[in-house]
Amino acid sequence: MPLASSVFKGAAEGIKKILEPGFVDVTAFSFQYESPSDVDLTTQDAVSIFLYSIAPNAFMRNTGATILNRTSESGDIRAQDILLDLSFMITAYGQSKDSEFAILERVMQMLHDNPIIQGANLSTGLIENENSEVRIEPVNVNMDELNKLWSIFPNKSYRLSVFYQLTSVRMLSTRIETTPAISGIG
Repeated sequence: MPLASSVFKGAAEGIKKILEPGFVDVTAFSFQYESPSDVDLTTQDAVSIFLYSIAPNAFMRNTGATILNRTSESGDIRAQDILLDLSFMITAYGQSKDSEFAILERVMQMLHDNPIIQGANLSTGLIENENSEVRIEPVNVNMDELNKLWSIFPNKSYRLSVFYQLTSVRMLSTRIETTPAISGIG
């Protein structure tokens, strides 16, 4: 049995859906989800949308259980969902440095103008996990963090990249409990 749509892939697809309209005028352009060590450097310009960190959202951690069904006799309660912050590195690959600069500028413009994944930009993986919207926030990564991150990609030179965090991404709990109804006090 194949696994259901991934919330992680869905988040990357949401970023792609926001970026695509900014690149419709560019011929031979692709979006890739690979790490910089796996990007296929072909003869076309490309953007790599790489998920490099997954962390629990500390502020939304204690949101509580979700009541699914309630009747007079019992009710189904889903355990607390997992709320995550997903960190993405977006790297431009161009035929020239000027092309890479232009690609990153357009990426930054599109994500600044569309800071929420919602509506038609929500992918199946996000919708199936009951995400109605996901915020996109720019992240400032210092030089030390950049060096550490790029050092994990063997034989790859540093490339100018921008970093964004998708925050409060919901992943449904699979634990559901049936509870009896409260029958009166005393």
